[in-house]
Amino acid sequence: MKQKRNHDPNDTDFLHKRKNILTSRILVGIVGIYSDIRIAWIFTSFLRWFILGIALLYSVFSLLLQAYSINTGRYFRLFKASAKLSGLYVAFLIYHLTGIFAADIFWLLTKHWITSLLWHPFLSALALAEGIIVSEYGRRHALRIKTTEYRVRIPKWKDKESYRIVQLSDLHIGSIIGEDYIRKTVRQVNQLKPDLAVITGDIFNQTTADEIPDYDAVFSILSEIEAPDGLYVIRGNHDPEIDSIRWQDFLCASGAEDLDNRCLVTDKLNLVGRGGLAKDPYRTPLRTLLSGQDPTKPTVVLDHDPAGIPEAEKENADLILCGHTHDGQFFPCNYFIRYWYGKAWSHGLCRNGNTISIVSSGTGFFQTPVRVGTDSEIAVIGLTGTGKKDSRRKLLFSA
Repeated sequence: MKQKRNHDPNDTDFLHKRKNILTSRILVGIVGIYSDIRIAWIFTSFLRWFILGIALLYSVFSLLLQAYSINTGRYFRLFKASAKLSGLYVAFLIYHLTGIFAADIFWLLTKHWITSLLWHPFLSALALAEGIIVSEYGRRHALRIKTTEYRVRIPKWKDKESYRIVQLSDLHIGSIIGEDYIRKTVRQVNQLKPDLAVITGDIFNQTTADEIPDYDAVFSILSEIEAPDGLYVIRGNHDPEIDSIRWQDFLCASGAEDLDNRCLVTDKLNLVGRGGLAKDPYRTPLRTLLSGQDPTKPTVVLDHDPAGIPEAEKENADLILCGHTHDGQFFPCNYFIRYWYGKAWSHGLCRNGNTISIVSSGTGFFQTPVRVGTDSEIAVIGLTGTGKKDSRRKLLFSA
C-alpha cells in the first residue's frame, strides 16, 4: 500500500544549513540556562547559588562540546566519557523542559486549592526527576540492539529459493560507539547467519574521522562478520571522502567492499550501491548503474538516503535498502522526522509499484546516546522465490 509523503524528499539538508544550526544553538543555550535556574530554585537559598553555578558550568561545557566536538577528541583523555555526558545532557534538557511545562500547568490549575509554598518547588522536583529517569531509560534502551525481520517474495527466483541479507546502518563509530558496541553488533549479526551483509552508510560519526585515534581496532571487528557472499558498504553523509586515507583504511581493516556508484552482479542478484545524499552531484544516475545488471536476477539497491527511493521505483528495482533518518532517534524528534519524510520513508517497509523499500532506524546513534520511541536495530531481509515471472512483489510479513 502506497503511503502518504509529506515533503519534498530531496530537501533533506534542512538540519545542516548554517542559519538553522546557529539558531538551534542559541535556542538550546537559552533552554539550558532556564533549566539550570529551575533546578537551582528547588533548593534553599543557602544551596541555590552553589547549585546554579555548578549547573551552569556543566551546561556550558556540555553544549560547547556538542557544538565543537569534531576535533576535540585529540586534546584530552576523558573525551569519550565527556561526550557521553554531554550527549545525555541534551536529552535531559528536552525531557526536563517537558516536565517543567507539565508541572507549571498543573501548578496553575491547583494553586488555589494547594496553597503551600512548597507545592511549586515539589512539582519542579518531580520535573527534574522525570528528566533524569527518561534520559537514563533512553540511554539503556539505545544499547539494546533489536532484530527486525522482513520477508519479500521474488518472482525471478524458483519457488522456495531463499536468500538472507543482514543490513546494518548508521553505526556512527566515534566518540561514543566503540569496540564493545561493535563487537556486540557483530556477534548478533553472526547469530543471524546471513548470506550477505551490507552497511548503508554513516559508518563514521564525523567526516573528519578525528574523534578517536583507535578507529582501525574498531573497524577490524567488522571483519569478523560471517557472511559467505561478503560485506558490502556505501558511504553516508558522515563518512570521509571515497579517496581519503581514512576511508581506505576502513576498507582494509574491515575487509568490506566499497559499492559506492557501482553495480555488482553476483550469483544471486544485482547489487547496486549509491551512497551519500540524493542531492550529491557526484552520484551516478541509477539508470546508468543498472545498465550493467543481469535482467534475470533481482536488483537490490543500497542507498543511504531515502530520498533516493523514487529513482529506484522509477527504474523498477526489486528492493532498496536505506538508512539516514534514525527514525528521529528520540522523542519528540521521531515525530518531526516522520512528518518531514512521511511515515513510508522515515522507517520500515513500503511497497510502491514493483519496488519494496526498507528504511533502517540505524544500528547505532549520533551524538546523543539516547533512544526513546525508536530502536537501535539490525534489519534481516529474507528473500524467497515464487517461481512466477510476473511483476508482483508481495510482503509476507514485517515484524
